[in-house]
Amino acid sequence: MSKQPLSIAIVGGGIAGLFCAHRLALRGHRITLFEQLPGIGGRIETLHMAGIDCECGPMRFELALQPMLKELAKELDITFSDFTPARGEPVHTTTYTLEADELAKDGSAVSLDLLKLGIYRILHCPDARPANDAALDEIPNSTAAKARWTYGEIIEAREADGLNAIQRYANSLDDRDYDRIRTTHTLGGRKLYTMGLWNALDYVLSAGALSKIREVGTFYHLIPENPSASEWAIFWLRLFRSDSALSTIEGPGGVSQIVTRLADRIRSLGKNVDINPNAMIVDVGPAPQKDQVRLTIDFQEPGRVLDVDFDHVILALPKQPLSKLTRFFPADVRRYVDGVNGFALLKAFAILKKPWWGDAIPAAQKGAHLVPTREVHYKGSKHDVGMVLLYTDRPAIAYWTPYVQVPHLGAQRGAPPELRRELAAQLLALKTDRETGPQERYKGDIDEMEASIVDFAIRDWSKPPFGAASHAWFPGINVPEAMDRLRAFNLLGQPGRGNVHVCGEAYSDYQGFIEGALRSATKTLASIAD
Repeated sequence: MSKQPLSIAIVGGGIAGLFCAHRLALRGHRITLFEQLPGIGGRIETLHMAGIDCECGPMRFELALQPMLKELAKELDITFSDFTPARGEPVHTTTYTLEADELAKDGSAVSLDLLKLGIYRILHCPDARPANDAALDEIPNSTAAKARWTYGEIIEAREADGLNAIQRYANSLDDRDYDRIRTTHTLGGRKLYTMGLWNALDYVLSAGALSKIREVGTFYHLIPENPSASEWAIFWLRLFRSDSALSTIEGPGGVSQIVTRLADRIRSLGKNVDINPNAMIVDVGPAPQKDQVRLTIDFQEPGRVLDVDFDHVILALPKQPLSKLTRFFPADVRRYVDGVNGFALLKAFAILKKPWWGDAIPAAQKGAHLVPTREVHYKGSKHDVGMVLLYTDRPAIAYWTPYVQVPHLGAQRGAPPELRRELAAQLLALKTDRETGPQERYKGDIDEMEASIVDFAIRDWSKPPFGAASHAWFPGINVPEAMDRLRAFNLLGQPGRGNVHVCGEAYSDYQGFIEGALRSATKTLASIAD
C-alpha cells in the first residue's frame, strides 16, 4: 500500500480503465473514474433477450494466446466453454486467376490459406530478413535462399505431429520475436512497419490472390484499412498457432461478467474509489500546481461543469474520443494518438420463437453468403427460442447503418420496426438456403418469419462515442516506441513526473482483444510510482 496516496483520475470505464482503477486502489491511491456513458464496460456489452445472452462486443477468446485475460478471469472466478468458429462454405464465387504456386494440388485455394502463404512470404522471401532464422530449419526442404514458398509447402505439408509449416513457425515465436518483426524486419529494403499489409502482400502474391483475400476473406484481414504490415503479420501469426482454439464465457451475464465482477471488487475497496457515469471530459490541461493535471468535466446536467486537479490522469479511451483531448499533448504524442485507424463492426440480432432449425442448430456461417454479412451465428435455448446473429464489417455494414438511430450509446433494441422486417427477409434466405429475390415476391413468407421474431437489436460500433469496434496501427508507427511514449508523458509547458498516461486496446501491441487493453494498462501501472 502506498505511504503517500496519489489522486488519480481514470477517464474511460472500459476494461483498461477498470483494471487500472482496481490495481491502483489496491495500492492505496485515491481513484476517481469518469465514464461518459450511463454505465461502465466500454465495448464489453451483453444484451439479455428472451433468456439468451447476446454479445454485442467481444464473444470469443484464444485463452492460450491471452494469458493476462486468462489470469484475470481466474481471479474473478469466471469459467469458459468452447466456442464454435465460423467457417466458410463451398459456394459459388468469382473465379480468381492465381499463380501455380498459389494453388493446391487440386487447383483450389482458400482465401485464409492464401493469407497464410502471403504472410509467410513477407517474412521469408529472399528480399526479406527473417526475424527468426532458426525457425527455417523446422520447415521441410527449406533454405533461407529459396526463391518462393508454394501453397503446397506452406499449407499442405504435414509433419509427423500433424502441424503444417506455418503453424510450426508460428509456434516457435514469442514476444521477443514479435518485437524484432516490429522494429528490424525488412522487405524489399524497407522496414516492414513502414509498409501497409496490402502493399506487403502485393509484393509477394499475385493480384488474383490478393483480390481473393480482400473480397472473400474474413473481416479480420483489415485489408481495406491497410494496417501496418508488421502489426498485422504478428496478429495473424498468433492466430496461426496450433493452440489458438476459441472459447467463450459461461454463465448468466456472458462476457459482461468480467465488468460486473471487477466493478464489484472495486466498490468493495471503499471510499478511495469513486465511479462517475454520465461524466464527459471536455479538456485535459495544465493545472495551477505544476505537477498536477486539470480535467474539465461535463456531468451532463445544467450548470455542472467542473475543473478538478489530479496528480495523475489515465486516458483509457478509443481513438475517437481521445483525439478530442490532445490540444496540450506534445507533437510526438499527438502523432501516436493519430497513428491508429478505427475499424468498424456491426452486429444485428434476431430472437425467434420456435426457430426453424428445431434441435439441430445450424453450423456457424451457414448461409452467410446469402445475406449482407461476413458471419452468421446461431444459438438455441431451453425455452424454445433461438438467436441468429449477423456479424459484419465493410462493405456490408453500410447495408445496415440506415436502421441505426443516433445517439447510439448502447445496443438499440426493438427499433425501428423496419429493421424487424429487414431481418425477417434475411432470415428467410438463411432458412431456405437460397437468395430470396425481390421481397414483394415472398411477402407471405416474410410475414410469417417476421411474426416469429420476438425481439431484435443492432449494435454499430462505428458510431460515437466509440467510433470503432477495434483499432489497427497505421504504417509508419514503431509500436514499441509508441507504447513507451504513451505510457507516461507531460503536458506542454508542464514539466513534471510524467503524469499523463494513455492505454487501452487502441494503443496496444495486441489490438482487437481484451489482452491488448490489459497489456497496455500494465505498462501504465508500472509507470506510476507509489
